[in-house]
Amino acid sequence: MAVEAQLCPQCGAAIQFGEGQTEVVCSHCGTTVVKAAAPGATSVEKELEAEKLVQETVRREKKLHAHGRPATGKIVSAQATDIFRPTVEGRAVLMSFAVEVQPDGETHFAAEARVLVGLSAVDKYRPGTLLDVRYDPQDRAQVSIEGRQGVKSVEERARERQAKEQARWKAKQAQRAEVAADAVNPAWGGPRPAGSVPVPVEFDHVTSLGPAAAVHEHQGIRLLSNFGTPRPNVLVRYRDGLAYRTHGPDVTTWRWDEAAVIQSNVSDHLSPHSSSVAWTEHEYTLTKHSGEKLVLDDGLKDIEPLIASVKQAVFALIGPPLVQRYQAGEALTFGPVTIQRQNALQLDGKPYAWDAIQDIKVENGLLQVTLRIGQKGQPVGQARASAIPNIELLCQLIGVPLLSPGDLSHIV
Repeated sequence: MAVEAQLCPQCGAAIQFGEGQTEVVCSHCGTTVVKAAAPGATSVEKELEAEKLVQETVRREKKLHAHGRPATGKIVSAQATDIFRPTVEGRAVLMSFAVEVQPDGETHFAAEARVLVGLSAVDKYRPGTLLDVRYDPQDRAQVSIEGRQGVKSVEERARERQAKEQARWKAKQAQRAEVAADAVNPAWGGPRPAGSVPVPVEFDHVTSLGPAAAVHEHQGIRLLSNFGTPRPNVLVRYRDGLAYRTHGPDVTTWRWDEAAVIQSNVSDHLSPHSSSVAWTEHEYTLTKHSGEKLVLDDGLKDIEPLIASVKQAVFALIGPPLVQRYQAGEALTFGPVTIQRQNALQLDGKPYAWDAIQDIKVENGLLQVTLRIGQKGQPVGQARASAIPNIELLCQLIGVPLLSPGDLSHIV
């Protein structure tokens, strides 16, 4: 007589099937074991049915986990199927249970439920075992098993592992950031954000402008023009603005988004004995939307790289809205110059049609307009660059080549 064997899915004991037998009761745990089909004999229909059963079980678990009512369940009977699936904790078998569900404050009721159980935990799901379940109060046939009572489910353990891994990752990132900050922040100087240069002690309280990028100290030169407008003795350039101090201890701050106008007055002074430039005088007037002014001049060290950074930050904010207004047909005024995209350029109130203009350029501190008709090469209109606020933005709008600092200077 031919004998076939397989393992009991409930306890793992060896089960022997006699010829013609398709079911045998396990002598170790009492589970009825259905004979597995011979290799290659499983039909496509059976596989599809098994997959459908698993998917239905998963959908029910998700639905009831989100909207079901919790209760205590007790296993009345347990049956392992011949459906196996891989899970995050290893290979699992789909088990079918008859359960007695006991909602809080209500009468218990009988139901059936299915769940994937890891092979190592199958023997723990015996009749009498208490379970954490969820049910649909509108349809009590809809019951899902979350796990044995007092034992965390696979999903809960997976979520906890994920949370611990994220916490460890965040701790490592924070540790790396702390090490990096220690590496870039020397012990000398006052407190400052990572990446910030050391500042004079009077500026330690300035924390609203981001990290400090550069400090420009007084270099002993003080120009007396434009009397009454503040001229810093010490200035700190920050990511989001600047802060300065004049003769007193008070520190004044400017945000880049407060600035509306930058006006440049650059002059070259010739040597009395030759035509070469002996020295260059720099004066830049910044005006807020409120009308408040500030003059940056040669009294500060490294005035040229300072003003280049200031213009870049300010023009990046006020430039795009001007482009939109100009493209929309609005007339824009820059001191003595007014431009309108559809019509013309006005210089000191005199209009020049775009198609009548041969050239517009800025050189030797002058904006010059040359017409197509008339004496070739002779400008018909001009204005001092120092009188034109935000002259760089004006040139950008009408297509004048990018200005170099030397173009703005005039000889005195």
